[in-house]
Amino acid sequence: MRSWMIAVAAVLWLLPSGAQAAAGSGARPSENWTEMQKLEYYIGQIGAALSICGYHTLSHDLTELANLSPYGRKGLASIRVYDSIKGGHCGKLAADGEVLMEDRDQLLAYLQDAYDCPAGQCAPEVGDTSLSAPCRAEADEHLAGLPIDGRDIVSVMMRNGSRQGSQMSTGKKGYEAWVRLNSCQGWVIIELSKGCYPRRAFTRGECEIDGISSY
Repeated sequence: MRSWMIAVAAVLWLLPSGAQAAAGSGARPSENWTEMQKLEYYIGQIGAALSICGYHTLSHDLTELANLSPYGRKGLASIRVYDSIKGGHCGKLAADGEVLMEDRDQLLAYLQDAYDCPAGQCAPEVGDTSLSAPCRAEADEHLAGLPIDGRDIVSVMMRNGSRQGSQMSTGKKGYEAWVRLNSCQGWVIIELSKGCYPRRAFTRGECEIDGISSY
């Protein structure tokens, strides 16, 4: 599958797309990226552009894939709602999108494996797993009071929390503890205030724990 995707990336990227034409030269990926990373970026670009073109179902499906990859998210951000994408450009983008969606399941599996996305729920790309991380002690104390066997805990990653950063928090500034468990594919997330006071705990992905709500 990987060799097929690289071949698709090379073919699609050599053709000037409507997304690139509308967004300008600054919307191209870095020359240092791999062909797969460029393809992920392009998936994001056409996902965003097709929304402007009016291909909403195809746009939704491609955007769902793009959001699993940091390069895909960069591609999504490169297209703005006021970009002008019309006519033949839209047709070219839709054709590329249909080609990619023919292998949607394998591409989804690749992205989930590459970016640690069990059940399609990606963990943050940046975090601190050390015991000295900000609010780690408070997170560990709160975690100890949850109905979770300590032997089930694989790791705890602390990060600055915000709606923009995690796409699921309350939007209040503070910290988040992302807890990986052995028993399920997903996370327990603890939100803490700037002063390290725990606000709430919930699960993402396939984790279901009695007494803890799922996001």
